[in-house]
Amino acid sequence: MTGSDIHHFHRDQVVSHTNKLHPTLRTVLIAVDASKYAHHAFTWTLQNLCKPTDLVYVVNVHTIPLHGHLLADAAHKAHLDAVEAGLEAESHALVKKYCEVIRKEAPEMQFVGLSLRGHVGQELLDRAEEVGCEVLVCGTRGLTALGRAAMGSTSEFLVHYASMAVVVPKMTEA
Repeated sequence: MTGSDIHHFHRDQVVSHTNKLHPTLRTVLIAVDASKYAHHAFTWTLQNLCKPTDLVYVVNVHTIPLHGHLLADAAHKAHLDAVEAGLEAESHALVKKYCEVIRKEAPEMQFVGLSLRGHVGQELLDRAEEVGCEVLVCGTRGLTALGRAAMGSTSEFLVHYASMAVVVPKMTEA
């Protein structure tokens, strides 16, 4: 089992709009979640970075619940399965929503929507490398240094470990 296999518990292609007859020149991966920061990064990317010849991957990663199935009794396991199913359904709906925006605002652009489960930063990096991504885009929550140390920062993780360009559009409060 490789390090990559350890992280991939599930991956679902939720939606796809690609055309093999129209080759793409660049692959862009946009990390999305339900936050206003991810929405800003997504919108900024469509308006300022993406071109009609790009292939855009819209990716949501939901984390694994901390309580494992190994020690759970049947009732607890059923509850954990229900929580997991809910997280997966939310992830699929979110990816579909963002892909629908691309379909409406840039109908000529090709895109793939993915829902993943695991460590957010590592899953994004693994997927970006797998698809040959040239640019990876994610939002930032604007945490302080103390906040990043306490909570962790996906954008900081990506900037440090990615082999491709990482763009983190900062949201300015109006």
